[in-house]
Amino acid sequence: MLVAKSTTLNDLVSDTTLKSKAASFLEAPHLAQPHEDFTDGIPYLYVGQGELAYSYHSHPLALVSDDATTCCIVMLHDSARFCLAHVDSSKQVRFLFDHWKSTRAVDDSSTTKVHVVGGYEDENGTGHAIVESILSAMQVGPRPFQVELWVTGPLNTLPPNASSAFALPRARGALCIGSAAGCAASSVDFAPNTYRGPLFNQRMACTPSTPLHLLKTCPALECTLGPYTRLSLTLQPSDEPKFQTWIDDASDEEFLSRWSTSPYAEGPKFVADVKARFQFCIDQVGRHHQHTVLHRTQRYQYDCEIHEWVGVL
Repeated sequence: MLVAKSTTLNDLVSDTTLKSKAASFLEAPHLAQPHEDFTDGIPYLYVGQGELAYSYHSHPLALVSDDATTCCIVMLHDSARFCLAHVDSSKQVRFLFDHWKSTRAVDDSSTTKVHVVGGYEDENGTGHAIVESILSAMQVGPRPFQVELWVTGPLNTLPPNASSAFALPRARGALCIGSAAGCAASSVDFAPNTYRGPLFNQRMACTPSTPLHLLKTCPALECTLGPYTRLSLTLQPSDEPKFQTWIDDASDEEFLSRWSTSPYAEGPKFVADVKARFQFCIDQVGRHHQHTVLHRTQRYQYDCEIHEWVGVL
């Protein structure tokens, strides 16, 4: 569906083609086991919440993200490349679209194809504001945007029923593989303890210097961590016991109630992930190397032999 200035969210969720594509996407959920799934030689990069990465068709790289409840996973595609971002605010949405536009060739007037997965009609309306900002960003010229997949809002919502008193998201993740012929997206959730790229807990525990951390921008199979401005949770020594108690003693229900924007809808990795980030922040308290951890830039290249990203000295 080609987006116009008059396009509304209702137009998107009621479009027959988009409804059909959303249904097909949701019919095939998959629990990712990357060492088994990527045996055809295509490497992958996991893009976490608050991160943005690009993949170029000249250097094929699958991009994947999951655990988007009130967040959205946005994929933008043209004839040479695509990007994937995991956005949790309108500010991040604006940054994503501005960055995409700024990196396109001046004489490129082609249509950008858009895929959106994640975000649902949550009880607090958190996801709705993000979805609205995505539509607004597509309506700002000068080049056109065409929505190819729209699995968000009502199309990604299981209404309350006998099993749940609250609405739940149908899909939380997407795997995207691009080529000149188009962008193929499939529904994915990563299994607990699955490899999600270099220093995942550190990445998620740090606040980047831009609204979205630019994890990968060049064609080469290389990603960059940092610089970061601060830890997302800045602790004093006196704070350590309280947060250690959250890690060691809190039940999942207590933890979700306190630390999640959508406690009834989180995936199975949420509690363990957030506890790991807390532990990383605790480990940095009073450490002289904290400045180095935050402000240095670290480069990683994909090693096809071990299927992991390794540091470049």
